[in-house]
Amino acid sequence: MSDPLVAAMFGAIQRSGRKVRTFTASGVWVRPPNVDAVKVLVAGSGGGGGKGASPTYPQGGGGGGGEVIVRDVLVAGDMQVVVGLGGMPGANGGDSSFGNVVAKGGGYGAPSFGGSGGGLFGGNGSPGHGANGAGSAYAIGGGQGGVSGNGGACPGFGNGGKVSYGGGGGGGYNRGGDGASSPTAKGADGECGGGGGGAYYAAPVGVNGGNGGNGLVIVMWEE
Repeated sequence: MSDPLVAAMFGAIQRSGRKVRTFTASGVWVRPPNVDAVKVLVAGSGGGGGKGASPTYPQGGGGGGGEVIVRDVLVAGDMQVVVGLGGMPGANGGDSSFGNVVAKGGGYGAPSFGGSGGGLFGGNGSPGHGANGAGSAYAIGGGQGGVSGNGGACPGFGNGGKVSYGGGGGGGYNRGGDGASSPTAKGADGECGGGGGGAYYAAPVGVNGGNGGNGLVIVMWEE
């Protein structure tokens, strides 16, 4: 996600006097006195890329990108923050959360299947040709992992990775990993929230896909 887009979404934060805290690991947001509302961006992590299963199904699918949620939240106390860890090859991405606001991680890629993007219809533990994760009034679904094509984009945020010998990872908060650049190369890791790129079957042992990118939580408030 580009800095201009951050500025467009949240306004000129520094000039407005708002405070910002970015979580790249799980922790606790400590509520300052007299603060009863915050704006949060919660990004799920990307799913891991898949590897090819056999010479018959040689191309691994990219992992799905994590869901991104932007919304206002009322706070009455300190809030638990969870930053989802990116999926290892062949594993789902972890969910991220701020209190009860949860952004789903992307689904994993598998041989000949791309992982579903995180969202209402994605990130549910099974690979698929996968629709992009569904959005809502405040949630943007992660991009689906590709197999014979590029990964899907998370609209307004990260683009999908490019297909090569493996499928491209779906975009999340940031870009998905590219598919493996050669039959013996690993799929590229996704950036923040992006799915890992798929790999190709290289006899006698398949090469792993890329890791999904970790999630992210940004909290903004005015004192």
